[in-house]
Amino acid sequence: MKWLLAAVALGAALITTQALADNYPIRPVRVFTTSSAGGISDIFMRALNEKMQPYLGQPLIIENKPGGAGNIAARFCQEAPPDGYTICIINADTMIYNQFLYKQVPFDPEKGLIPIVNLFHLIQVLVVNSSLNVKTVDELVAASKSKPGTLNYLTASIPCVVYMDTLTLVNNIRTPQLPDVPTLADLGYRGAPSQTWYGLFAPSGTPKPIIDRLNAEVRRAFEDKDFVDKFVITRGQVPAINSPDEFAKEIVTDRVDANEVVKVSGMEPQ
Repeated sequence: MKWLLAAVALGAALITTQALADNYPIRPVRVFTTSSAGGISDIFMRALNEKMQPYLGQPLIIENKPGGAGNIAARFCQEAPPDGYTICIINADTMIYNQFLYKQVPFDPEKGLIPIVNLFHLIQVLVVNSSLNVKTVDELVAASKSKPGTLNYLTASIPCVVYMDTLTLVNNIRTPQLPDVPTLADLGYRGAPSQTWYGLFAPSGTPKPIIDRLNAEVRRAFEDKDFVDKFVITRGQVPAINSPDEFAKEIVTDRVDANEVVKVSGMEPQ
C-alpha cells in the first residue's frame, strides 16, 4: 500500500511540474548578467530578449550584477527561487576557474546552478607588437627567453594569465630542477586553458520541463541565420548551442582540465 501511495504522489508531482511548464512563463523572467550595461552578456541578452519574447509571451528583464569575477551574479542566481523566473548568463571563467583561483567563492559552481544551454564561444586572439618581429608562439617564447623580464602583456581574464604563464610548458620545456613535474604537453594539453564560453543557467531545483522549454526557445532563436550573423558571428563569437545534459558534461570536463592547468601554472588561490 505504501508503494502505491508513493507512486500516486510521484505521479501527481510530475503532472503538477509538467502543468507548470506548459503554462510557463506567466510573468517576466529575470536574467542576471555578469557584466555591466554594454558588456558582452548584457548586449547579447537584450538582443536575445527581442528574439525570444514572441516565443515566450513574456520579456526577459535584464539585471546587471557585475564584479567579483562573475561570482556576484552567480550568487544572486543561486539564491533565487528555483521556479524558472530567474536565470543567469555566466561565462566559463566563473563556472570553471574561480573555485581553483579563489580560496572562497560565494556560490557552489558544481551544485548551485543548473545548465540550460551553452550560447557561444568567445574567440580570443594572441597578438603582438609588430616591432617584436615574431609570427608564431614558438618565436614569441624564444624572444621572451632572449630578453628575460623585458616583455609585458595585457589580458582580459585570469585564465588567460594562466595560459601566458604556461607558454613555456606548452612548448614542452622541462626544468632540470623539477624533472618529475609534467609539462602541459605530457598531460595531453594542446590549446588554451579552456574555451571561453557564455551559457545560461538556472538555480538548482528548477523543474526540468522549464529548463527544457528555455533550451528549446533559445535553439529556436539560433535557427534564425540573420540573428546569429548579427549578434554572434559579427561580434567575434561562435554559436555553441547544445542540450542541458551535453552542456553539463562539457562543464565537468572543462573543470577537470582547468584544475590541472592551474596546478601546473603554480598559481595559488587568492
